[in-house]
Amino acid sequence: METKQYAIEGVSCKHCVNKVVSALQDLEGIKEATLSEDLSTLQLTGSKLPSSDSINDVLEEYGAYRVIASAGNQ
Repeated sequence: METKQYAIEGVSCKHCVNKVVSALQDLEGIKEATLSEDLSTLQLTGSKLPSSDSINDVLEEYGAYRVIASAGNQ
């Protein structure tokens, strides 16, 4: 199991958080998706985490959300 954090843009409210989390938790290999309280950091935990490009491809379908950088790994 691995965990990665990404800086994310476009998330501004609880509705946005719910859309992003729901979209990403449906991806194969992701066990958990969470956003920081200030809504600027996305954290994914799972057995096979997707690339930033793959994350953006999924998020594009749900709104103006975009992973802009890897914020580090745990």
